[in-house]
Amino acid sequence: MKRSTLFAGLMMMMAWLPLASFSDPSTLGPTGIVNVPTAQTVPSGMVEMLVTYDSYQVDGIRIKTAPVATLSYGFAHGEVGVSYFNFSNNGVESVKSANVKYILLAESKSAPSIAAGVMYLKGYSAETDVYLVATDTRLGNHVSATAGLLYQHPDDGNVSDHLTGMVGMEFGSPEHLNVGVDYIIKDIGAGPMGGLTLRQPITPHLGIQVGIGNASRYFAGMTLKFGV
Repeated sequence: MKRSTLFAGLMMMMAWLPLASFSDPSTLGPTGIVNVPTAQTVPSGMVEMLVTYDSYQVDGIRIKTAPVATLSYGFAHGEVGVSYFNFSNNGVESVKSANVKYILLAESKSAPSIAAGVMYLKGYSAETDVYLVATDTRLGNHVSATAGLLYQHPDDGNVSDHLTGMVGMEFGSPEHLNVGVDYIIKDIGAGPMGGLTLRQPITPHLGIQVGIGNASRYFAGMTLKFGV
């Protein structure tokens, strides 16, 4: 199936997807869509794990990341997590990351939820990302919209700090098929980053997700949720 046909089919699904409520991990770790974190978090006292296979192209070379593993724990008004990106199959040092997110403002009838977060990534080089996002679920009975700013600080003194914008939307519910799309205007390393994902719960504690993105990216994985 051509990617354009798949994308068109996913867009048609959005008209009948049910009530929205999202707290799944992004492929980078923090609760979010594909690459964009949202102002939602893992429920307090819950743990969420995501294991995925991820593949994309850089300068015509196919890069395979298997596995990508993330682990997040929710606490009152926030979450904390760690991630591991295995690049060993490509002869590149694997990347490890840690992240924390805090809800600055809970959603109300008059305002969206607002959250701030920090991600630290360490591989052959290191980078610290700081973000501020707002998420609004008041747009309709099955829509969630997110917008925010991402500030990236590489440890490499030869690369300048970078500020960019990011947006995303989600459609669906925890009990049914979820569809999410997001876009980072210009990542410091990858440039523009777009993604689309489908998430399908199997049980209240187990789900699957698949997705595509620019740079001929595709990924698939499983999410596990449990209380501690």
